[in-house]
Amino acid sequence: MNSTSCSDSITGGGRATGGFDKVVAVNVNLFWTKRPTAELALIRQVLVPDGTLYLFYGYGQPAGPAGVGPKPAPGHLIDYLATAGFDGATVGSGDIRCVVARPRRNP
Repeated sequence: MNSTSCSDSITGGGRATGGFDKVVAVNVNLFWTKRPTAELALIRQVLVPDGTLYLFYGYGQPAGPAGVGPKPAPGHLIDYLATAGFDGATVGSGDIRCVVARPRRNP
């Protein structure tokens, strides 16, 4: 029985595909509370050059009042994205926080 990792499935067994226009992660604590070095490297590998990474966190409604639900601060996430070759910005609406990041042309 052969087993493959999730990253092998995404990258085609280790070959970069660069075929995703968008990568979206909603309430994935890893990005907000850890140093996601390997995960950001994998996303950078499979995202097309003009693609976009969206990292969302929050509860409630985008048009609702801010501060209703728990959510971590962006912390060092923008710095980690920069180290991984992304340019990112934090945006929010109501109780939803989002970091939008794009691969830098010259990482």
